[in-house]
Amino acid sequence: MSVSETDLLAFLASQLKRKDIGPEAAMGKTPGWDSMAQVDLILALEQHFNVQVPPDMFGQLTNVPALLEFLA
Repeated sequence: MSVSETDLLAFLASQLKRKDIGPEAAMGKTPGWDSMAQVDLILALEQHFNVQVPPDMFGQLTNVPALLEFLA
């Protein structure tokens, strides 16, 4: 499955309830995207994009480029 950056950014904006999500967004740098939000984000990502994220990858998918690469 290939997901566009635009689709991913819209998803992140919706999940994090922010309008200013850009390609530089990352956990710890983007307000509202902390470790607790990361768990919710990954679970929502699995459901929204119909993918399965291995638990050992939760800590690696912490920025837009990593998420795009995973969803490519």
